[in-house]
Amino acid sequence: MLLQVAPCESGFPAHHVNSENVETYAIWPYEFFAVNRSAEVEAAYPLAVGQATFKNVHFGHGNSAWRYDGQDAALLGMANYSWEFARARVLSQVRKHTPSHEKRSFAKTGSRQRSLSPNGGGVAGVL
Repeated sequence: MLLQVAPCESGFPAHHVNSENVETYAIWPYEFFAVNRSAEVEAAYPLAVGQATFKNVHFGHGNSAWRYDGQDAALLGMANYSWEFARARVLSQVRKHTPSHEKRSFAKTGSRQRSLSPNGGGVAGVL
């Protein structure tokens, strides 16, 4: 059995108001676990522990607010997962914040004059 980061010492409360996977903070933003580390750092913080933590998050995976799956996946060397996260987030922001006539134009040309919503910060972290 692989070790993984525990989300909290005392367990989860019976009632909670969000579904943030706090155990992945050790991956992002603190970057204890990541690819391309020195042998010394890898010995202290094995990539396999970060990957097991990501795989077994308490609240599951998602692509909504307070979910950092893309950043976590990028740091753990999971390029395809990270790419799909970024792609889905960008497309959801385009659909959510683009008038229908712009959506048709975007679909045909692949480009767009307006910038995406500032709410798409998860994408910036992945890229």
